[in-house]
Amino acid sequence: MLSINDFNHLKLLYDQFLKFNQHIKSLIENGDWEAVDLAIQEKEKLQRRILSFEKPHIEDIKKIKELDEFRKKLIKLEIENIELVKSLKSNILKEISSVKLAKKILNTYEPSSNKIISTFEIKDE
Repeated sequence: MLSINDFNHLKLLYDQFLKFNQHIKSLIENGDWEAVDLAIQEKEKLQRRILSFEKPHIEDIKKIKELDEFRKKLIKLEIENIELVKSLKSNILKEISSVKLAKKILNTYEPSSNKIISTFEIKDE
């Protein structure tokens, strides 16, 4: 069984993890990718601390409804952030594809170099 100190410590770690996830989500939405990288590094350190604390107590944690629900909430937030990044990635890939297609269309009859001279004469008839 978890002591009250262990319970409070774990709850504090979970709360910090929750705040990191919310912060990372807002950074992603604002497009601040350098700050996202730093925040993810800090979140991963916190995650390692949580996992090392949980490991010997996992069965007790699962029996405590409040902690178990908090863990599920954290998992849900992680999944939401992952889905947000996936949707952004998908949108960016679509945009890149359309830019590549536009370039191909624009360059279709343009010579790749100004030095190329056509051997055909095109005349308006």
